[in-house]
Amino acid sequence: MQENTALKSKPSLGGAGGQKTELRLISPIPGMPQTLPGGAPVPLFKLVTSAGTHGALIRLETGADRKRRINWPLLFETHTSALANFLKQPTTEAAWFHVGLRPNHGLDIAAELRPKYITFDVQVSAGSEPHFVACVERDTPLGRFMDRETEWGKAYLARLLVRKLDIRSEVPCLLVIDCEGAPER
Repeated sequence: MQENTALKSKPSLGGAGGQKTELRLISPIPGMPQTLPGGAPVPLFKLVTSAGTHGALIRLETGADRKRRINWPLLFETHTSALANFLKQPTTEAAWFHVGLRPNHGLDIAAELRPKYITFDVQVSAGSEPHFVACVERDTPLGRFMDRETEWGKAYLARLLVRKLDIRSEVPCLLVIDCEGAPER
């Protein structure tokens, strides 16, 4: 298992080669996902820059001093396409990522695999691209937790430990190994 190595390097939202990043748009995202676990509402904002055209996700969190601050890991990972870049690497290791999730019917995976997995659309940007599917083994403590804690039609924000899942699918798939804060694993 690896920690997201992109966050260990010097964090920057700058463009390639030291180019200045230009702000193009910042706006609220309609609807409000919930934290997983917990179910607390999470207002999100879309940030589009010259270096991140899909749009990064911004979450404001209130600190102990009652001041609101940007959740840096979520912004950095979505701005730099960390999960998409991870999936391009030739590795079988797992890594942690912040993602948006929405339960789906599993139509992106082969029909014979649907009974084995609970599936979710994964959102890693403020737009609809790139598209990934997260698969959780249904008959595991984590699968039972995610099935119990999520509802159709609702969106969630979670930090997941994932690795590539090599199955017949129309889109890249991730196997969810852990969900930060889940009591069952």
